Amino acid sequence: MLFLCVFDSQATTWSQARPYIQKTEGQDVEIRAKAYEPYVSEPFGETEVYYKGKLLYTLDRYYRHKLFTSDDGTYLVFVTTNNYAGLSSVTYFGQNWIYHAKPAIAIYKNGILVKNYELKDVIDTASLLNDGVLYDWGYSVNFNKDSIMDWQIGCKVCKEIYTKEVLKNCDTSEIDIVECEECRADCDSFASFQVEKRISDNSIFVRNNILYILTNQGKVLLLDFDKLELQSIPLDLMLKDKKSYSAPEVIVVYDTSTILPDKFDLPTVDDGKEFETALKEYIKQDETINAGFGDKWHILVRKLVVNRAGLCEELEMEISNKDWESNVKHEVWYANRNQIKAKVEHWLMTRQYNKSSVPKGFKKYCYWASI
Repeated sequence: MLFLCVFDSQATTWSQARPYIQKTEGQDVEIRAKAYEPYVSEPFGETEVYYKGKLLYTLDRYYRHKLFTSDDGTYLVFVTTNNYAGLSSVTYFGQNWIYHAKPAIAIYKNGILVKNYELKDVIDTASLLNDGVLYDWGYSVNFNKDSIMDWQIGCKVCKEIYTKEVLKNCDTSEIDIVECEECRADCDSFASFQVEKRISDNSIFVRNNILYILTNQGKVLLLDFDKLELQSIPLDLMLKDKKSYSAPEVIVVYDTSTILPDKFDLPTVDDGKEFETALKEYIKQDETINAGFGDKWHILVRKLVVNRAGLCEELEMEISNKDWESNVKHEVWYANRNQIKAKVEHWLMTRQYNKSSVPKGFKKYCYWASI
């Protein structure tokens, strides 16, 4: 018996990694990206970098976070982030230490990794509490969500009832002085949040061929693309007047028209048979596979990469049998599992898959299943 079940790999909460085009103000660089396995945290795919319309190079990964390039596109930088505003260390449950050697800033030249700065290179690890929690060192906004909502609603209502001019002057003929001060506090607090959020959203940027990374450790990291050296300046120099803070905007436009297959959709094979049906028939008819093992098979397809011609380019899979009843069968299975796995892999690699299942504009697509 073969059965289809939910394959819960790397959790199933990742949103679709959709194709996008990214541009940065002040640059002639354009980044175009597609994910070939759009439901995992770090999909393999293609990220193309163009300069003045000319393709410079391609990376075989899709990045869910913003990327930053030198002005001519030669250098590309990926800053390890969880939520763009902050950069985190890796921790392990039950272990009270932080992995300070985690890559924090990866620098590519013409698509080839040339330099890595680790977490310990960019933060003061001696000042950290090794308490096993995620540590964010990027510039971040830490406001209570309920408070933000209260400020926003309170300020909006005040302006609608009393007008901005009345609130500005606290005209006691129009509003009670205590209520006016409360309204002002709500408006000031919400305005402060908006300023901080704008800074946080634009806390990493490129200007004059220098990458700036604002941190919550009182400094700004600077990476000069001409020297590839990391330096720092006091954060206060960048934020003398937070209201006037400005940074080149990174514009990301996602393609919402491309239809991506559901994570459990598998292409039909050969003469249009459903994937599970065809695989089930193959296993039933192969006497070598079935000899002495019964019918309870579990096949885990971690990666089935199909190109636009409907051919399998890459495969990762495991196969096991749940029907052994004795130690003898157990030993027989382990003696033959590599041969059985090779047979199933060969069958999967040599199928003609439905090429129309590969999304339009994609060179290939990755499927996976637990059957």
